[in-house]
Amino acid sequence: MAKRGNNDKTPLIRRILAIIGVLVLLGVNGIFFTKAVRGTFDTPGAFMTAAVSTVAIPIVVWLFVWAFSAVTGKRTVASPDPYGRNEKDESEDEIKAEDLNIEESTDESETSSVPGKHDRISNGKVDTVIFDIGGVLADFCWEQFIKDKGYVEDTVNKIAEASIKSPAWDEFDRGVLDTMEVIQGFVKNNPSMEAELYDVFSDLSGLLKKRERTIPWIRALKKAGFKVFVLSNYSKQAEDANPFMKEFLDEVDGGILSYKEQIIKPDRKIFELICERYDLIPGKCVFIDDLQRNVDAASDFGMKSILFENYEQVDRELSKLGVTCKIEM
Repeated sequence: MAKRGNNDKTPLIRRILAIIGVLVLLGVNGIFFTKAVRGTFDTPGAFMTAAVSTVAIPIVVWLFVWAFSAVTGKRTVASPDPYGRNEKDESEDEIKAEDLNIEESTDESETSSVPGKHDRISNGKVDTVIFDIGGVLADFCWEQFIKDKGYVEDTVNKIAEASIKSPAWDEFDRGVLDTMEVIQGFVKNNPSMEAELYDVFSDLSGLLKKRERTIPWIRALKKAGFKVFVLSNYSKQAEDANPFMKEFLDEVDGGILSYKEQIIKPDRKIFELICERYDLIPGKCVFIDDLQRNVDAASDFGMKSILFENYEQVDRELSKLGVTCKIEM
């Protein structure tokens, strides 16, 4: 049971009532003393009046305080446990204690950074798997894609340096420019390759290839009780030109494609968005991507993360996190 500490103060109203009670008693006894000294009335009668008042007033006040305590439920000097705490105070202390325990036991990997309803604590058990697409659920075969347009190795490298390997490639995925505007950005990187760049990127068919394991993997994870989402830097042009994507997008529980939101990885906002939209707790999610910068961003956000190198390696790391499933090919 909590006791009143040295810093707990008696409420102002109680102090005022106590002062009034003391003044009343002093007044009654003062009148008795004055009258007795002057002999203006029956001294024994006055003494009895003062004596009775001295006893009666505290009793009446005590009864009033006891009635107040009984009606409101608040502890007072008339309560059986006068130095205890009110139920409201106790509940507030319990909440504060819980908050303190949370702060002491929380680490960045097990809390949500999303404000509001996502500021919750994870017990560390993964219940959600979030996949990147290119390089994880599908082959991002850009080199073969350019070669299939009829270009030799040296030209392939020049085209790639001006486009896919440049920051300008992000504008495809961001979804704020149309195809011709994006290609114009590539051309600025290497004006001598203008014709080749327009030829290669006017149609993105074949930029990605289907992986046979993808759908069985998603289904196995869901069967094992895990939620499955995608979070990918992906352009509308690539989606339209590679219709096989719809096959596995129909299998997942949802996801974020960057072009629809005009946000790309590794921007923290895209991780906040997927958690907000699907009510996910970062510490209960594992994110799988083939780029280190995206994996690092997910980790900084509070998600568990895995850099995709090959299936066997990912399976081992998922198993360490308690994510196992039986894939039926």
